Amino acid sequence: MDAAHNTAHNAGFEFIKKLGEELSNKSFDLPPFPENMMRVREALNDPDISINSVAQVIHSDPLLTIRLLRMANSAMLRRGPVEIIDLKMAISRLGMEMVRNTSISMAMDQTFKVPKDSPVYDTIEETRIHCSHVGALSYLLTKRYQPRLSTDEAMLAGLVHDIGKFYILTRIGDYPEIVADPVAINGILLDWHPGIGRMIIETWGFSDAIAEAADEHECLDREHFGGADITDIVIVANQLSHLDSDDSEGQQALVQLPSFSKTGISPDDLMVILEESDEEIASMATAL
Repeated sequence: MDAAHNTAHNAGFEFIKKLGEELSNKSFDLPPFPENMMRVREALNDPDISINSVAQVIHSDPLLTIRLLRMANSAMLRRGPVEIIDLKMAISRLGMEMVRNTSISMAMDQTFKVPKDSPVYDTIEETRIHCSHVGALSYLLTKRYQPRLSTDEAMLAGLVHDIGKFYILTRIGDYPEIVADPVAINGILLDWHPGIGRMIIETWGFSDAIAEAADEHECLDREHFGGADITDIVIVANQLSHLDSDDSEGQQALVQLPSFSKTGISPDDLMVILEESDEEIASMATAL
């Protein structure tokens, strides 16, 4: 073992030990939920709130306003040729839960930020793009194949399924020896992000179904009684996000997963999802 690898190994051990202590003690040093998104979240917690009142809260945040308008005009959600340019109309089209999901996506952007010159900046941005893609896929798969499940809950579960990676990446910058070793980073992310993600989601007060999806989305052999659940949807969406229409080997592996069989998607449907739905998924992922 050369000196550089030995140093990275020791730093990795120290970092993992610290993660393990935080996980067992539930002592994560989480940044607070962004204040502007907290106001939106509190407003949406009122079951009797009107669209006008929600719009007033959101108008104070131009970036969230723009993101909601993009969502309402995305190919998956747009109805007809007329572009929506009014926030109240956008909220009406999206529904309160979709507004909530979009604000949570934005809160993640604001909470887990690193400078552009950070050595993990590109990895974090790639993870953001992936989460948006899985969120859009989870919405589409639920809408088409499991309408008894909540499309909004499925989207949120897809959006936050890798939230543990964000936490790890924003912390790992303090360990330059690990950052210099991509194999070490990938190993830590793979082993630790599901459990950490579950802890964060529970701390932020999301549902048990979303916490379970974060914790078990890498369990490809997962089986359970009953029909498909949100975790099954996220497992399939997560694997599907890495495939393209030419990857016959990857498609074959996907259709053999227990979660895939529960969702009711046929092998032939995969080509439709990968080819015909590409614009819908891309437009929603971009808006998110």
